[in-house]
Amino acid sequence: MERNDNYIIKFEDSFLNQSKDLILIKTIVIENNNNQKYYIQLMKKENQITVRLDPITDPFNKTFGVKTSLAKVAKMIFSIHKDFDLSITKTNLEDFI
Repeated sequence: MERNDNYIIKFEDSFLNQSKDLILIKTIVIENNNNQKYYIQLMKKENQITVRLDPITDPFNKTFGVKTSLAKVAKMIFSIHKDFDLSITKTNLEDFI
């Protein structure tokens, strides 16, 4: 959980599918007395991992906290796999990473 003056981000649970190529992370963001619950999706295909909002639970309002939560997951992947030569190929969150 991360608490900031403007938002709170909490990663609650994670779910791995049977083929181990998809992870869902249950996420809650509280900002301005408004909370949003959604899943962040990590999809593995060949030599890449895609981090995105799950299309089924995609929050309507992409707030600063929602974007920050996605960036935090991407940063976690980089920190866990720092021995690998990882790079970001496409993103619309340049200001958050």
